[in-house]
Amino acid sequence: MRLRKATILMLIGSIVALALILAAASELIIGSGFDELEVERDEQNLQRAVRLLHNEVDGIDTLVLDWSAWDAAYDFVSSHNQKFIDQNIIPATFEEQGLDFIGVFTLDGAPVYAVGVDPDTGELAPSPEGLLAKLEPGRILYPAEQDGELQPVKGLLLLEGGPFLVAVRPIVKSSGEGPAAGLLVMGKFVNQETAAGLEESLGLPLAVYRPDREMPSWAKALVQSPALTILDTTDHHAAKGYVEIKDLYGNPGLVIELLLDRDIHLQSHRTIRYFVITMVGAMLLFSALVLLFIETRVLSRMASLNRQVGKLSANPNLQTRIQLDSNDELTELAGGINSMLDKIAEARDSMYRELDARRSGELFLSQVFDAVKAGIMLVDPVEFTIQDVNSFALTLMGRTREEVVGMRCHGVVCPAEAGRCPVVDLGDRMDHSVRELIAAGGRTIPILKSVNRVQRNGKDLLLETFIDITDIRDAENALKLSEEMYRTVFRNTGAASIIVDMAGMITMANEQFEVLAGVKAEEVELRYFWMDFFPQETQRALLALQEVAQREGRAQHAMLTFRTVAGEERYVRALLAKLPGVNVCVISLQDLTEQQQTEKALRTIQQELEETVSLRTKDLRDAVEELKEMDQLKSAFLSSASHELRTPLTSVLGYAKLLKRTLRRHFWPLAKHKEELEHIVQEVETNFTTIEREGRRLTQIIDDLLDLNNIESGSMAWRDEVFNPADVLDEAAKAITPALAKKELVHLVSSYQRRLSPVRMDRLRLFQLLYNLLDNAVKFTHQGKIVLSAKEQVTGILEIRVEDSGMGIAKDEMESIFDKFYQTQSLDSLSEKPLGTGLGLTICRRIVERYGGRIWVESENGKGSTFIVRLPTVEAEKELRKLASE
Repeated sequence: MRLRKATILMLIGSIVALALILAAASELIIGSGFDELEVERDEQNLQRAVRLLHNEVDGIDTLVLDWSAWDAAYDFVSSHNQKFIDQNIIPATFEEQGLDFIGVFTLDGAPVYAVGVDPDTGELAPSPEGLLAKLEPGRILYPAEQDGELQPVKGLLLLEGGPFLVAVRPIVKSSGEGPAAGLLVMGKFVNQETAAGLEESLGLPLAVYRPDREMPSWAKALVQSPALTILDTTDHHAAKGYVEIKDLYGNPGLVIELLLDRDIHLQSHRTIRYFVITMVGAMLLFSALVLLFIETRVLSRMASLNRQVGKLSANPNLQTRIQLDSNDELTELAGGINSMLDKIAEARDSMYRELDARRSGELFLSQVFDAVKAGIMLVDPVEFTIQDVNSFALTLMGRTREEVVGMRCHGVVCPAEAGRCPVVDLGDRMDHSVRELIAAGGRTIPILKSVNRVQRNGKDLLLETFIDITDIRDAENALKLSEEMYRTVFRNTGAASIIVDMAGMITMANEQFEVLAGVKAEEVELRYFWMDFFPQETQRALLALQEVAQREGRAQHAMLTFRTVAGEERYVRALLAKLPGVNVCVISLQDLTEQQQTEKALRTIQQELEETVSLRTKDLRDAVEELKEMDQLKSAFLSSASHELRTPLTSVLGYAKLLKRTLRRHFWPLAKHKEELEHIVQEVETNFTTIEREGRRLTQIIDDLLDLNNIESGSMAWRDEVFNPADVLDEAAKAITPALAKKELVHLVSSYQRRLSPVRMDRLRLFQLLYNLLDNAVKFTHQGKIVLSAKEQVTGILEIRVEDSGMGIAKDEMESIFDKFYQTQSLDSLSEKPLGTGLGLTICRRIVERYGGRIWVESENGKGSTFIVRLPTVEAEKELRKLASE
């Protein structure tokens, strides 16, 4: 098949195959990628639903924690005081806290007082069916004991009345001290109101199912599988997600269904369709261009090359060359053929050049013979006459070539008698032998000589080589002089020193050693072992020390007791060092007897000083304990006072809600057609609304006081976990929406990526921090915008900013606003009264500092404020742990 036809068929087949591959690959890569992104988003929404339900449980547990550490509850377990019930466990409490059950039990599981509420009438009712049986010792709700203390229990139960969120804690005193008097239990059903709250927070349609009742088929499949989530994507336009929540037994307790959009899936199919059409069109255009290029640049020129090569093979001529235009691979191929013809022509001349090279080789060897920087002579082994000699040998002897060639070797480099040649006559092997070279005038030069038998043109010869060793002999003499000099220095050095052999024998001692030991050097050299001057119980350790110094070649130190010949003990520092290249050690001894006596006196003074410091430290410790006791009293007072304030406040808020609901149900229908009565009812409802608003404000003040007290006293329960802070940013932005709705001229702008670097902290405390900052921004901004942003400023540091266009803060107040109870002087121009407790920003700073972060404000009067929070991410924690381990 011709190349042109094969090329066209190949291009058509390639376009068809590419279209099919693109369609399949796009569906596999782009489609699956979009689907994975959609699944990831749906999974995040399902996990958000789980977290929101867990937040409901945590809210109940926080309320139980507040009530269980309360002296009034502690006394109620034993006294059964009716006043406690009348003031606290009333319909208003259930209404305000959103509870369906409150119960106080003894440690045996017997109810002291347990009551539920009727969801329709709001009146007290019997406990939920099946709940009390689960509080008996050994049952699921009874707290386990760890380190002698009962541990809290919280989670989900599946009761006859429906899924039930419950929390249990031991009842202790307000100070937190035990032993536990009983158990406090609170809980509520997951009903339509709870589902509506979850749906509002998620922004997605939501339904709740019981695993033991009728459910959709996908929900049933989820319950029957080990997975906790499942997605129904059979509908291309809308998907459904199901998440299973386990109860306290580890069994399915609740299934939540979310209705999810499939906008990402639909967009992926549109993208794939447009992409494949565009690529097929591009390939058609590209194929036409490729076919045109191959025809003009390849096929026609290959035909021309084929014709010229045919002519060359029919009539070979080394002078003929192939001609092609342009500059491409075909031209290079023609050039390669021409180059091959050139090399064939050059090969004829290569033999002539090789012959010339061999002739010049002998000349080169002759030059090397004369250039070697060692004496070389060739000697006839029969006549013992010198046949040849190099220039270096002639220069060393001070003779000319004419004088030396033909001389007998005995009178030049081997002053031996005739017939006594060491190599030929005596059969000696001369390799690096020391001999004397006889130079002009009879002068002798020491040389290092070697003799070998060689052949030259088939004739045996002796090759004698030698070098001048005059410098080596001079160096040996200088070494002897140096050894004598160092021996003199050693003898007169300022430190007591000895040289010992491997056995420990003293081979040399200097004058200072004579002074230290009280004996002459000649009396100890080669007579004493160096360890003889030390106590017998340390001699084995000294021998090991010497062996280490000799084996490792490193100096060894030791503090020792030295005994003179007269028996006097001296305290010395010994330094053992092995001399390189020889098996001997140098031992230097420094007398520290006077220094040791001085140090002993200093230690006595230091001991007296430490005793004085110890007495003063005890006084300080007693003062610190007294301050701690006062701080505990303050914490106990705040905890008790908060309970005493919160109890009547809960009743007020609950009754206000009940009265307001009663007013709307029964009085509004009567007042619709009576103008005077309608005005009175409207005024009463407004008053109830004011009571609720101010009651909630007072509740917030109490909560802030408790939070700050718990943080500063170290009793705050921190529930740290790793999570994406973008989720909490979303929750805080949604939570501030009701406050924003009251200010029509203010709007919130969120500016952050969906994927932020994860942090390790308490999710609820981060939400509290963000909500406080946003709430402040709303309070002091009357028009404009509030911007909530977050990004990773540098590696390992997450920066969160809350910016507003409000009234701003004066420079002299920017640090004071974080102090406790501080109220800014820039008061709200509408109310002219403080907007809060002065504790919100203090709590924010304590939370940030708890996690190693930093918070500050940048502001200018009249130009808004920017609160900046920097928190370390999980990556920063890893780097810190890595540095600590290194």
